[in-house]
Amino acid sequence: MSDSSATLVVFERRYASLVDHHTKQIVGSTDKQPLLETPSE
Repeated sequence: MSDSSATLVVFERRYASLVDHHTKQIVGSTDKQPLLETPSE
């Protein structure tokens, strides 16, 4: 048994379309954000 603990930190950045030339912050629940595909799921 190991005494060390594992910590998982996920940094996620979402970029708006470059056509707008500015980033748009998404405020609200996660259902308003697009789902990102992950190969492990």
